[in-house]
Amino acid sequence: MIDINGGNPVVTQTASMLRQRRLSVATILADGKVVATGGSSVWNQMTGVSYEAEIWNPQTGQWTVGASGVMPRLYHGNALLLPDATVLVFGGGAPAPTGVPGNLNSEIYYPPYLFTPSAELAVRPVIETAPSVVDVGRTVQVGISSDRPVSRVTFVKTGSATHGWNMDQRFVDLPFNAQGTQLSVQVPARASDVPPGMWMMFVIDDAGVPSVAKIVRVNVAGTMNVATQPTLESPGEQSTIAGSAVGLQLVASDPNGDTLQFSASGLPAGLSIDAATGLVTGTPMKAGSYPLSLRRATVSTVPV
Repeated sequence: MIDINGGNPVVTQTASMLRQRRLSVATILADGKVVATGGSSVWNQMTGVSYEAEIWNPQTGQWTVGASGVMPRLYHGNALLLPDATVLVFGGGAPAPTGVPGNLNSEIYYPPYLFTPSAELAVRPVIETAPSVVDVGRTVQVGISSDRPVSRVTFVKTGSATHGWNMDQRFVDLPFNAQGTQLSVQVPARASDVPPGMWMMFVIDDAGVPSVAKIVRVNVAGTMNVATQPTLESPGEQSTIAGSAVGLQLVASDPNGDTLQFSASGLPAGLSIDAATGLVTGTPMKAGSYPLSLRRATVSTVPV
């Protein structure tokens, strides 16, 4: 495992797999875990064949053994994540070992995140509306329907695989803010994080179940602008007399022109905030001291 977050690469050993896999394929899943399929202990031979899928968890470094396929996937075998969050596992054995037919066929692997603990197909969140084209560094609106709260929005690059190697795999967790069935989702500003091209956007609920992906094209940035965080001017301490009307205008700005939204928690009873304008109005009726937390734009929080 190579960690480059600190600048200098740090290399550590992760957990071992069930057995050695030569000519196996590693595929990034919708939740950022990695599934390994195919391979054998001896290069392109029916020795120690791995039929099982094994899933690697980047948070723990551990592998979990999953369901088994039917066919051996050896030389020229491959796998791709599909928009429905399943994995197409195909090919292998071209040329095939002696006495084994080449596998000009495919299988579909259904990862555990598509099932309930009782092995029933899980009810999935649905992306109802989303843009088909986005610019880097912008906040986009995504409409969803879901029986459960949304916990993650992920971006997975569409595959580009050959010879058992997918050279275009990338995974990004997208910051988001949920307002009912509407998500405000932040696209990273750095092209090195989201290179131009086609991406799969998944919405994942709090049970870890992903939606079917929305295919999104990321444009080439016209100008490089890595500033994405909106700013909120602190209103400072405010005081008024109980029973008197209040009108407090919050002031915020966004470096790339995204539409701002406002919210507040801890307001005295009788006060409310306009989500579109940031204007706090109403008449507080009960005297006291009220610590507030004000939110501006879509993905950031500022305590005041």
